[in-house]
Amino acid sequence: MRRWNSFSELIYFPLEVLYISTIILGITGLILGQNFQIYFSINQPIILSFIDMFRYLSSMIVHYFPLIFLLRAVYRRSEDGMVVLAALLAYISFHIGIMFFTPTNLPSEIYSSVLGISANATLLVTKNSGVLVPFHTGLIGALIVLYFTRSSATNLKKRTPYSIFSFVDKNVSVVFRSMILSLLAGIALTFVWPMFINFFINIFTFISKDLNNPINLFIYGIVNRLLSIINFSHWMNQLFWFTNLGGSWVDPVGAVHTGDVGMWTAQLARGISGFSSGKLISPYYILNIFAVPAFIMAAFQTYTDKLVHKRLVPFVILAVVMSILFGTLLPIEIFLIFTAPLLFTFHLFFTAILYAVLPMLGVTLGYSFSGNVLVGTPGSIVDLLVLIRNPIYQKALIILLFVGLMTFLLYYAVTSYYYRKGAISIINPNEKDMVIHELLDSIGGIDNIRLANASIGKVIIQVYNRDLVDFSKIHHRASKIVDTRAGFAISYGASSYMIYSVLKNQKESTEIQESA
Repeated sequence: MRRWNSFSELIYFPLEVLYISTIILGITGLILGQNFQIYFSINQPIILSFIDMFRYLSSMIVHYFPLIFLLRAVYRRSEDGMVVLAALLAYISFHIGIMFFTPTNLPSEIYSSVLGISANATLLVTKNSGVLVPFHTGLIGALIVLYFTRSSATNLKKRTPYSIFSFVDKNVSVVFRSMILSLLAGIALTFVWPMFINFFINIFTFISKDLNNPINLFIYGIVNRLLSIINFSHWMNQLFWFTNLGGSWVDPVGAVHTGDVGMWTAQLARGISGFSSGKLISPYYILNIFAVPAFIMAAFQTYTDKLVHKRLVPFVILAVVMSILFGTLLPIEIFLIFTAPLLFTFHLFFTAILYAVLPMLGVTLGYSFSGNVLVGTPGSIVDLLVLIRNPIYQKALIILLFVGLMTFLLYYAVTSYYYRKGAISIINPNEKDMVIHELLDSIGGIDNIRLANASIGKVIIQVYNRDLVDFSKIHHRASKIVDTRAGFAISYGASSYMIYSVLKNQKESTEIQESA
C-alpha cells in the first residue's frame, strides 16, 4: 500500500494541470457549442478565435497528459533537470522508432502525430509514398519510457571511472542510453501493438453487433472508462460516435448518418425522436451532474482543520458547478484509481450499470456535436436545458432526474463510508489496528499528541515532545512524512481520515479518564 500511495504523490501535479485544462476545455466548448449559441450568440471573430485557441490548447494538454505525467514522475524520483530532458528525448525517440516500423494496416484512428512527429515518405530511401505517423500509445508508452529513463539514470550513477566510456559525461550517457533503449522499445512495440489493437477491435465489434443488449452496453461502459484512464478513449469514441460501429440512420431524404452522436445530431436538427441514438451519451449526464458532485462533497468532509475547511469551500463550490456545467469526469477518475482503487472499482461498475439500465428505462439523451472527439464535452446541464422545452423528451428527463438523485445519494453514502470506515478494514480487518499501534509507537503514544487533523490523503499531528518521535517505525507504511508548521503531515492515502478518527476517539477517551 505504501508504494501505491507513493504513486498518488506523483500524480498530483499532472492531475492539477489536467483538471484545469479540462475546465478550460469545458468552458470553451460550452461557449462554442450549438446549444449555448441559442441563448448567447457571439459574432465577434476575434473573440471566437481566442476561444478556439484556448479550446485547442486545453485539448492538447489533455491529450498529452501521459507526457506531463512522465516528466513529473522522472523529476519526482531524481530531481535532476538533465534526467527530465533525457525523458523528453527518450519519449521522442520512442515514437520515432514506432513511426518507422509501425504497420500501415491498423485503423486510422489509432495513429497520432505525437509532438508533430511525422515523416514524408518521398524524402526517405526505404519508403516510396505517403506520410509516416506513429500510433498513439497513451499512458502505456509513457510508462515504458519512464522505466527505461529511470533505469538508465540509476545504473549510470553506479558507473565506475574506469569504464570504457568514462570520458563521456554521465548526463550525456543518461540521455543517449535512455534514447537508444526507448527507440528499441518503440520498434519492439510495433510487433506487439497490433495484437493489443485487434483485441479491442474484437471487443468493439462484439459490442456493436447489438447495442440494444444491456450486456453489450455494460461491457461498453467498462471498456470506455478504462480506455479513458490510459488516454485511449478518443479512439473508441470516434468509432462509436461517428462510424457504423455506433449504428446508422437514414433520414427522410435518404442521407445516411452514422454513429451514436452523428445520428442524434441529425435527428435533433430535424426534430425527430423515438430512435435509439443517445444511449452512449446518457450516462454522462448522471455522472457529471450528480455522481461527481456527490463525490466531491463527500470527500471534502475528510478535511477536519477548520481553517483549511473554510479555505476550500469556494473551490468545492466551483468544482461542483464546473462538473454540472460541462463535466470533469476524467480527472476525478484518475484521482480515484491512484488514491482510492476500491472506490474507482465501484464507480466503474456503477457506470457500466448506467449504460445497461438507462436505455431500458427509455432514457436515451444524446449529445449534439460534430468535430474532433478530443474537444467533445458531453453530458452538460446546458444540453438538458435545451431539451426541456421539447415535450418529446420530458418523460426521459424526469426519469433521468430521479435516477440522478438516487445516484447522488448513493455516491455520497459510498464515498463517505469508504473514507470513514472502508479504506483499510474492507480488505484486512486487522490492518487498521496494526497501523494505529505503529503510529502511536512512532510518535510517543497518545499522550504525546497535542492536536490531530486529517485531509483526503494525510494525517497532520502536532506533538508535545519531539524527542519521543521516531518515524523510522512507520516508513514501511507512510509514503511521505513532512514537518510543516501545522505539524507532521504523514501521507497514509485514503485511510488518513480513518486513522485520524481513531486517534481523536482515543485522545478524547484518555482525557475523559484523566478528568474523572
